[in-house]
Amino acid sequence: HQQSTDTDVNCNYFQPSGLSNRVDGDPNEFGPSDRLTCTITSSLPGDRKLRAAVEEKLEHLKLDLQEALGIIPTNNNHDGSSDGLELAEQYYSISPTGSF
Repeated sequence: HQQSTDTDVNCNYFQPSGLSNRVDGDPNEFGPSDRLTCTITSSLPGDRKLRAAVEEKLEHLKLDLQEALGIIPTNNNHDGSSDGLELAEQYYSISPTGSF
């Protein structure tokens, strides 16, 4: 059984994704000029150990950045969340020919 790597994540996992900061009234439709993204989730095939190591490094970087910026996170928000920095999402992004 051959272990898959992140280079094995093929285009079937990628979806068109434009800018999330669109203007009011924009139908948010995607076309050939939009990039393609693949959200990194626990169910995505590939090298999960490598992605976990990258996520751990990002977590350490986040903590260092909070300290450098003087952000002292608290966990007393009404919904149980913290007001510190957050690693909100991770994704691969590719830009096919003609996209910008």
